[in-house]
Amino acid sequence: MDKRVTEKKEYNKGFSLFTVIVSIAFVGILGMLVLYMAIANFHMKITDLKGKDSFYTAERAIEEIRVGLQEEVGDAMSEAYIEVLETYDQSGKSQDEVQDELRQKAFRQSFYDKLYDKIQEKVGHLKADYVDLTVGDNESLEIVEPTLSPAVKLNKDEVKKSSKVTLKDLKAVYVDEKGRASIIKTDIQMGIPSVKFATPSSLPDLMGMVVVANSGIICESDPIKDIKLTGNIYAGLLDDSDEGFPKDKKTSLLLKNNINLSIISADKFVCEGDINLAAGSSFTSNAGVELWAKGLTMTSSTASLLGDTYFADDLTVASGNGSSITIAGNYYGYGSVESAKKSHYKDQYENYSDKDLSSAIVINGKATKLDMSGVQKLMLAGKNYISPNETSNIMTGESVTVKGTQLAYLAPTEILGADSADTSGYTNPMTYEEAVAKGLAGNAIPVKWDTPVEVWNGKTLRDIGVDSENPIKQVFYPDNASGTVVYYYLNFTDETNAAKFMREYYQENPDIKKQMDKYLAFYFNGENSGIYVKDSETYLLYVTNGNILSYSGEDEEGKMYSATHPKLTNKLIQDQVDYQDEWFALNRKMVSNYNDLETSVSDSDNTIPPHNEADPSSTVFDNLVNEEKLKAFVQNETGQKYQYPKGDSPSVIMCNNGSQGTNTTLEITSKEAESVRLVVCTGDVEIAKDVQFRGIIMAKGKIIMNPGVQLEAAPLEAAKVFQSQIEDENSNGQTLKAQDFFWHGNEYVLGNTTNDIQNKDGELATYDLADCVTYSNWKKE
Repeated sequence: MDKRVTEKKEYNKGFSLFTVIVSIAFVGILGMLVLYMAIANFHMKITDLKGKDSFYTAERAIEEIRVGLQEEVGDAMSEAYIEVLETYDQSGKSQDEVQDELRQKAFRQSFYDKLYDKIQEKVGHLKADYVDLTVGDNESLEIVEPTLSPAVKLNKDEVKKSSKVTLKDLKAVYVDEKGRASIIKTDIQMGIPSVKFATPSSLPDLMGMVVVANSGIICESDPIKDIKLTGNIYAGLLDDSDEGFPKDKKTSLLLKNNINLSIISADKFVCEGDINLAAGSSFTSNAGVELWAKGLTMTSSTASLLGDTYFADDLTVASGNGSSITIAGNYYGYGSVESAKKSHYKDQYENYSDKDLSSAIVINGKATKLDMSGVQKLMLAGKNYISPNETSNIMTGESVTVKGTQLAYLAPTEILGADSADTSGYTNPMTYEEAVAKGLAGNAIPVKWDTPVEVWNGKTLRDIGVDSENPIKQVFYPDNASGTVVYYYLNFTDETNAAKFMREYYQENPDIKKQMDKYLAFYFNGENSGIYVKDSETYLLYVTNGNILSYSGEDEEGKMYSATHPKLTNKLIQDQVDYQDEWFALNRKMVSNYNDLETSVSDSDNTIPPHNEADPSSTVFDNLVNEEKLKAFVQNETGQKYQYPKGDSPSVIMCNNGSQGTNTTLEITSKEAESVRLVVCTGDVEIAKDVQFRGIIMAKGKIIMNPGVQLEAAPLEAAKVFQSQIEDENSNGQTLKAQDFFWHGNEYVLGNTTNDIQNKDGELATYDLADCVTYSNWKKE
């Protein structure tokens, strides 16, 4: 073997060792690389996790601000919604579509204004108000306050459905303990929610009712315990046999001596006749209450009318001492001859005299206080009349006055009698025998047309605007001492002349004014009496058909404010016509629009003849309750009284206690009040002392309330029992509910009340405020 070949093989063995070393090094480097990549990936994940945590912390701060803004949107929405319901004209004078459009527009404007004001107050301290997130000692969270857009509030014509209040460039900056920072920048837009209002209905808000007293309400006496009512109320006319009120007036609500009645809240409190307050009693209708009545008559009592008051006739202090009347809010004395006889139901006024259609305020009692200084809107469409009896009505020129001012309308003795007559012995008044002897007791009273009268500043009878054919009216008063006494009053051609005469007589003759003020002091004696009104310039609405007398009992000084509209414009008359029509509709079915009164309403079974809701003889009870169906259902029950479910709450009482032979009074005690939420009966109801009742009481007769009674509407509970199934032996296999005993009963649902709105599935509507508060221009830095 060649030696060179052997040496070559030995050399190859060294190369293999080198290869092994290189391989081991490569594997080691590869392992190190894998380990490095794993460690780097771990660090990247940790960094990403920390970054996400930092981001979520900043995002959470932004989200907490957004949630806080949702609360502001909710509050603004609630306030605007309630404001529209309270202020929007629901009288039904326009079409439903127009009404809803106006409501939506009013809501958008109110919501936008309220939300803008709320957000404007929050800009600058959003973190303090909304962010509850806390960070560690080595961390920091800062909120860079945004700007408000638009910079100024939109006016009412610019607020649209798409209008928004925007917080621009809101920024949250979070820095953790390692110095890692997350910055989120965004705009938050707050839009106007789309809301639903209760669709105007031809049905009344039955679920919001607390009382229907078809034959009036009587409140029994107690000087300590008050009666309080919350909810819609209707009172018809008390029977003439009920004692305690003037027989020449139709009374709906009678407060006997020394009892206080407060209407805490009510959408509507309607009285077909007068509210009558006996001595020592007190009546209060709070702010927000809409009170409708023929008028109010009081004797040594107190009345506080603090809401919206609508009277078709007079507010009268009939007699007595120390009566006190406070009128605030809005007062509409809309009764006038022109409006009544132009109203939709003018036929019912054919037998009424002018004084019965004339809204005014008259004080006949002594030491009376009438405070009208808090009134915002005032309408007095009528005048006072001197009315000694039903056939004699002497026109005056005042819408607010005192009995003593009628002295101004007594004819001066120098103008009585023929021109050739000697008037030296004439008086006004004089006995009937004297009047006959002087030729002043006939149908036509002779007068001196051209004799100047000193107290008229030298004017003659011809100058003051009296009737050319009958310038003087004679009025006969019985007098126990001297027999019949005859008074002679000026007979003016119209209200304008009467008002002008009184202003000149009182304001332009200092001596006469001084004498009349002294006479007025007889009525207003003391510091806490008088008539207090604002200057006409301070009223939002100030409409008077006659003068207004004010008088300070403390200063013994009076003032006569001129009539603002002695001849009412067509617009004012039409407004009063609308009020007349609304009052008629309220007294038929407790609806505001007379077009909602149906002329032919039939029972679903067609077993009862149809009736006309618009008939003037129809009543609220007639047009709400299917009386014949109720009578037939309870006729076999003991006492014709039926209650279901027995012992459960809520429950219903139906009773036929007004039919001949069953004429008894249904008593509501504390026991019934625990579970009963709906009472329907054909006769009288008496509510026992101190009973607190929640629900609806409907009586065709009168309702007697004893001291300490508190009644409150409960719309949700009443609605449940109204629609609850009758499932016992009396149903005779029929599928019946309480609603079946009401006309259109199946149409009364929760959404019929102004408090509850339903969606299309019959469930109460809800609103997702998150949809109204949204992000835009979201950026992460």
